[in-house]
Amino acid sequence: MAEMLPLQQQMQKEILCMYNDYPPYGGYQNNAPQGGYPYGFVPAPDDARRRLRTAEKRNIRRLGCVAGCCVLGFVVIGFFIGMLLDRETYERYLSDFSFQYAFDAVYSILAVGIPFFTACLFLRKKTPSELLPLGEPRNKLYFILIIPAAWLMCILGSYATTAISVFFEQGLGVVFELPGSDLSPETVPQVLLMIFRISVIPAIFEEVAMRGVVMQTLRRYGDWFAILMSASVFALMHGNMVQIPFAFIAGIAIGYAVITTGTLWTGIIIHFLNNSLSVVQTVAYNVMPEETFNVFSRVLIISVGVLGLICGIVLYEKKMFKRLHSGSRALTNAEKTGAFFLNVPMLLAIAYLVFTTMEYISF
Repeated sequence: MAEMLPLQQQMQKEILCMYNDYPPYGGYQNNAPQGGYPYGFVPAPDDARRRLRTAEKRNIRRLGCVAGCCVLGFVVIGFFIGMLLDRETYERYLSDFSFQYAFDAVYSILAVGIPFFTACLFLRKKTPSELLPLGEPRNKLYFILIIPAAWLMCILGSYATTAISVFFEQGLGVVFELPGSDLSPETVPQVLLMIFRISVIPAIFEEVAMRGVVMQTLRRYGDWFAILMSASVFALMHGNMVQIPFAFIAGIAIGYAVITTGTLWTGIIIHFLNNSLSVVQTVAYNVMPEETFNVFSRVLIISVGVLGLICGIVLYEKKMFKRLHSGSRALTNAEKTGAFFLNVPMLLAIAYLVFTTMEYISF
């Protein structure tokens, strides 16, 4: 009888988690060991296991609904902000760099910040996991090395996206267009405004939203599952096929780096560096002759690539790459994915974003 006690305690813990939304394996508590969950998975009897599956589907579906509502909130708030632009103001928006980037900065803060901050407050009451891990990294050396390595993956994602665009354009006659502005910064204050709009705001607000609110709440069901779901939402929110593949690949790299370092600052820094690279190239393109710019751009990309490759090799040689937790095994990955995406708010959000994406595709 004494030998059965650990199994009974484990089953009791699994059943209690169905009613309390408590992570059954303790993997997201602050005192949990880094290498694995303090409680292993022990198959429960059929009835308890069936109820556990039902509860986990319900919880994942609820988190999918919250994420879908956040995306819909992003769309609705953006729509109402856009309505503030009357004809005269819109013409100024198209012609005045400072006004355009200042307006876009406010737009990004409100459209991303309001729905996801609201979700953060809601989920803090419902989910005991840490939504915004903003502490120090677990291993400072690993933190320093993983940032260039993940940044390299973001750059490779950009090249992969370019290859996809070229394939569709030359092979199928489908052209992917990128929404954007033809205005360029002409003064130092405008360059600083551009950095604030393109590098600082997305790095903070998008990382808090995607790698914080969305990804952290899903980690109890598997770290890779959480990374892929957050990367998918991150990609869809970009709303055009020029950025969607890149955002998905970058989301995977950043998500892995955030989870393995244990701090959201990793994602914020990588996101900032990646977007700042684009700003530097834009400014250089405006002030340099074309041939000089081409050489400068190649040297810049190669330098970042070599640095990332060296850091990746060091991580591999020192066997510092972290294994991710598999999470709950009650559901298959397909069942988890279906529960996350197949709900009304998320389906509405996907439908709208697909419609928006089609506006930037020409045949």
